[in-house]
Amino acid sequence: MSETTIVLSSSDYEDFLRCLLNLKDLCTDVDLKNGIIRQRTNDNNSIFEFDLTSLIQNVSIPISDLKHKLDLFKIFTGQEVTINLDDVYFSFSDQYSTIKIKKTLPDFLDNKFIPETELDAIISVPDNSLILEHNLLQIITDRIKIITQGFNTPSIQVSFLEENAKIMAATQSKEESAVFISGLITNTPIEPSISNMSINSFTVDHDGDIKLEIFRDNNTLLNKFSTSIGQIVIKMYSKSLLRVESGE
Repeated sequence: MSETTIVLSSSDYEDFLRCLLNLKDLCTDVDLKNGIIRQRTNDNNSIFEFDLTSLIQNVSIPISDLKHKLDLFKIFTGQEVTINLDDVYFSFSDQYSTIKIKKTLPDFLDNKFIPETELDAIISVPDNSLILEHNLLQIITDRIKIITQGFNTPSIQVSFLEENAKIMAATQSKEESAVFISGLITNTPIEPSISNMSINSFTVDHDGDIKLEIFRDNNTLLNKFSTSIGQIVIKMYSKSLLRVESGE
């Protein structure tokens, strides 16, 4: 039976937990494979990728019932944590306590790992299709998260007009609205149009800016987000439709 041991400092363990907490309300399970989390959210609107190899090397930890497990994992916050894995179990322990959990078979996880070749096929776009690239400051992404929660809306709107774009949101009744940022410059003129983008990628806890890249394939947009937590590189992907405004 093969066994692996990983020791995380208290700060590294906190970063590990932050990644899992990002998925708490978006995924039922986490299929961490070879140090990578790459899976769809429950609503199938987004794909999240966390590269944890800088912390846990290439270990694989299938975590079912994520919300329940997180309540257990949180007890080790502030401590140096040892993760032990064998073919059947994984365990988390500090100087005081140990939690031992039987691994769930991948076929029984709701959110399954996406191989890199499959991801490449999903996010494939034509050459020279990048229409917008912008680093969103954390103050802006924090406002998007708070205001969309207050508006009880699952999406934001990216509005295009010639070589300008803006990011905004509104309540279902349209009686309350917000413009988060305007004056974004596109790489090519775009007819008056709007795209509803999932807010999943704006709800994540992260450090620094979120780099937003939008690619166009006819009337389909691929939205790519890049950010980090400490040493952990985070990439997120979603697709949305570009709807031409009639001007009425």
